[in-house]
Amino acid sequence: MRRRYTDDQLVLAVAEAPTMTHILRALGLVPRGGNYESVRAHIARLGLTGPVRRGRRLSSITPAELAEAVRGCRSVTQVARALGVGSGGTLGRLAAMIETLGVDASHFRGQGWRRGSTTPVVRATPLAEVLVKGRLYRTYDLKGG
Repeated sequence: MRRRYTDDQLVLAVAEAPTMTHILRALGLVPRGGNYESVRAHIARLGLTGPVRRGRRLSSITPAELAEAVRGCRSVTQVARALGVGSGGTLGRLAAMIETLGVDASHFRGQGWRRGSTTPVVRATPLAEVLVKGRLYRTYDLKGG
């Protein structure tokens, strides 16, 4: 099948995009299936260096770096984001790594990640935006309080 993008477009996309998904979208491709493999292969043929992985490898993280990240975070997910590690199955391995290295994670909140936080997750809609003449507003979107 004929490519829908030029080498120059690929070079530009690799230079500007942070992930393979962004590269595929910049090239007008759907980010799924064989598109990842074919574009990665083309990147290799051109000798370009681009985002080959979604995140950093766990093996590249030093114990000191992990301990520092754990101290500043409230969950394993936040630690993964702070270290630039991909999510998914990596989170379980990261949690095991934290436990194996004996890093103190007693301050992690688990399922109570919002406990003690006073900042709302979703911004409250000002009444001036709700009470507009001629505009309907779904009552189930309103919160009493």
